[in-house]
Amino acid sequence: AMQLALKYDAITRFKVIKKLEELESRKQTIPTGQDLIALAIIEADRMIKEKDKVIEAQNNQLEIQKPKVIFADAVEASIESILIRDFSKLLHKNGVAIGEKRLFTWLRENGFILKTANKPTQKAVELGVLELKEGMRFGTDRELVPCFTTKVTGKGQTYFMSKFLNEV
Repeated sequence: AMQLALKYDAITRFKVIKKLEELESRKQTIPTGQDLIALAIIEADRMIKEKDKVIEAQNNQLEIQKPKVIFADAVEASIESILIRDFSKLLHKNGVAIGEKRLFTWLRENGFILKTANKPTQKAVELGVLELKEGMRFGTDRELVPCFTTKVTGKGQTYFMSKFLNEV
């Protein structure tokens, strides 16, 4: 570059020499030996501190969500099932604007309840989200007749709640 610059006029030579001097002064030396080890330790320490911040934020998030997880586990493990009407009210309290009739329609359209009767499909029973309770009631002529009620299980409550909250 110097030899080429010497062939030009004085101003161009001056600019080229100044630029070369500037580049030389900015030139960094590559660390070796103990300097390289020290830089690696500093960088590793910085990365560990970043990871610690991420872990702390995740732990804080887990603490915030802990009551919700405990509640969800309790509902899912509960033996008691609830009526679809009551579950629609529970959904409404959680911000899902759906009533009993629209919930039945949704369950029918998505294959959880039979289209011909309000009984759970095999899919819903195998998933453990709906169950069929059998009972007895008095008929019109005062004789006992069997009646069937579809109920949402504890597992079904968490399953459908998460499905609806994710759709909203």
